[in-house]
Amino acid sequence: MKPINLTMQAFGPYAGKQVVDFSELGDTSLFLITGPTGSGKTTILDGITYALYGRTSGGGRDAEDMRSNHAKPETKTTVTLDFELRDKIFRVTRAPGQDRPKKRGEGFTYQNTEAWLWDRTGISDASEEGHVLASKASAVTSECASLLGFDIDQFRQVVTLPQGKFREFLDSGSDAREKILEKLFQTQRYSQIQDAFKNRSNEMKTKLGEMLRTRQVLLDTVEKETKAEVEHEFSSLVDQELALSKHSNGLKKTENEARKALENARGEQNRLDEFDQATEGKNLLEKRLPEIDQQRTVIDRGQQAIGILDSEKLRNESSADLDQATKTEEQSRESAHDSKLASIAATNIYEALALKKTHRKKLGDEITTLEPLRKKMVSLEAAQKELNGLVEREQDSIGEMEEIG
Repeated sequence: MKPINLTMQAFGPYAGKQVVDFSELGDTSLFLITGPTGSGKTTILDGITYALYGRTSGGGRDAEDMRSNHAKPETKTTVTLDFELRDKIFRVTRAPGQDRPKKRGEGFTYQNTEAWLWDRTGISDASEEGHVLASKASAVTSECASLLGFDIDQFRQVVTLPQGKFREFLDSGSDAREKILEKLFQTQRYSQIQDAFKNRSNEMKTKLGEMLRTRQVLLDTVEKETKAEVEHEFSSLVDQELALSKHSNGLKKTENEARKALENARGEQNRLDEFDQATEGKNLLEKRLPEIDQQRTVIDRGQQAIGILDSEKLRNESSADLDQATKTEEQSRESAHDSKLASIAATNIYEALALKKTHRKKLGDEITTLEPLRKKMVSLEAAQKELNGLVEREQDSIGEMEEIG
């Protein structure tokens, strides 16, 4: 983590706003904070620690105790830290719980702790906060610890090391120093590998113990003491199993043959049952033959009666058709004379049209024959006209020669 800017207001000995601009140091990786006792050196470390974790660097004072006794009542205690971490820029702001003047009337009202964390990567305007990552005190503390990789106690021992605390770090137990150095030099992966091998070894030991116990139980069960005795007993059991398997196969074959014979017997029984049912049906039909013959006689008589009725109906229909035919014949006779006259007129018209068609065809043939002659006459007329023109020009030329002579 690299601090960029720290702004403290009404915090510690600072009654107003105090800005520490670390960016003025440039790329310097090592710098010294000096000053007389009580000038506020430790307050700078307290401000950084409080902004990140909500607690002071030494742990001897609570966050609410950090409000300046010299600040005006209306001045709010806040700490803002801009810092760079892994090529990203972040801003964290905290305000401890404090008494604030009431907006109406006299007296004070208590304001709870406030905290915000923003991601300001790529933002150049100092007044712009950026993307909110957390907005509650506990959430901001958790997010900062996740980003930095240290909790508050480890941060105090590794980063700030307040006055009088370095000896405490040296005198701390090996486990505590191991955790701090592990995070400081990022050796967690080696611890994880070591733990993985250790867990695997414990699992294998557990499985081996279970296998040994199982082996002993099996030996006790078969009442054998050596592996050779167990193998001999096992071989004997295998032979017995093979014999039983062969016997079982023989029993299965016998069972299949018996099942097949039972199925055949059931088929024969079904055919006998069908024959009995057919015989019973035949006997019933024979008993009902007289009744069936009587019904057949009744049906024949009914069909004869229906035939007689159909003949009567046909006769009536034929008589009506004859009357209609007679009426149609009389009408035909009345219109026969008119039809004959119409036929004669139509014949005359047809013959006239045929004669006209013949005459038209004859004229067409004559036109076809005369067409070449007409074209030839047109050509002769054009030649005659051209010849006349030549004659006229020749006469004009002769006249001009006579005048010259």
